[in-house]
Amino acid sequence: MRNLINWEFKHLLQQKIIYITLMVIIGVVIVGHTVIDTASKMEFDKSEGIITEQELKTAEKNIKDLSFDYNVNFTILKAQQLQDYQTAKISELYQILQNKNSGSDTKIRKEIEMRENVDVMYLTYYFVAESIVNYLSDDGVIFIGMLILVGIYSIFSRDTTTGVSQYTLTSKFGRTKLVTAKIIVTLTYTFFVTIGMIVFTWIYQLYRASANMIYWKHAFEGWDAPIQFITGLATSPYAMSIAQFHFVQLGFLLLGSIVLAILILVVSSISKNSFISFLISLSILFIPIVVIDILKGETQFEWINAIYPYTPTFIMKTQALFETFRGFHIGSNVILGPYVAIVIGILLIVGSLFYLKWYVGSKKVV
Repeated sequence: MRNLINWEFKHLLQQKIIYITLMVIIGVVIVGHTVIDTASKMEFDKSEGIITEQELKTAEKNIKDLSFDYNVNFTILKAQQLQDYQTAKISELYQILQNKNSGSDTKIRKEIEMRENVDVMYLTYYFVAESIVNYLSDDGVIFIGMLILVGIYSIFSRDTTTGVSQYTLTSKFGRTKLVTAKIIVTLTYTFFVTIGMIVFTWIYQLYRASANMIYWKHAFEGWDAPIQFITGLATSPYAMSIAQFHFVQLGFLLLGSIVLAILILVVSSISKNSFISFLISLSILFIPIVVIDILKGETQFEWINAIYPYTPTFIMKTQALFETFRGFHIGSNVILGPYVAIVIGILLIVGSLFYLKWYVGSKKVV
């Protein structure tokens, strides 16, 4: 078994396309490199803490005077706008409850309860923390997805050319070892790719923030800011700090990466042609991005808006699960969107593993 795992790792890591993809990623990072402006951090530090009414009045006055720090005053006013949104949304939900003639109001009450706990009136320098979260949700997901794709898409289909299938598929024991080895190699490769991208993101974003000052010693500052300061989560009903969201994000990133890798493994087991396997796997990764981020399909079709956060790509991105209230009413309980994503991810993984065991177990050598 160990020899078969080593054999699979050897052939996986010998694929030149993995290293070509890495070079392309490095090129994209270099070409798109910008710095994070940390010049205003000292001003933020002076005012860090709960935002008071007096600070709001001062910010409104100073925002028109360029002699004052724009970022600090703008952020204070932004906090008020975000808090006003939560207040208005709660009022809207109460109005819906009053006008509702039938049906369960459990979901609405749950959302009201969640939004009432949101407090955005806190000032801190959060821009580097936001940058790390956003980079992982955007470029990080694409980079991880592409590295998983190019590494896994031919893991079954290449067996015909290497002769492994003729050796391992001649007995039931060989078939079991084959699929087990491929699953182990896939999961290990996916784990290291995901962890590697997380580490790279932290190092790269802190490097970007060090143009004006040595930011490494401030790496863990600003993480207590509310997640609503992140643009994509401005309307979120979750009372979480950026640090709490980041830990959740890492879990969903790994879960989504594993789901993606296992689905690509299934495609590779079905397709005898590596190129067809590549195209199908590429579609699994990028079709949700095209439909949502480019075509804005969620604004045109309700069913797309309902299902897209639970695709492997958007489970990896994570933010779609938290940007608004998503939940399913079951009995007297409301199952929130993030928990639904976990269940769907686990079901896809378990279902795919059972399928792989059945498929390879039933395969015969011609």
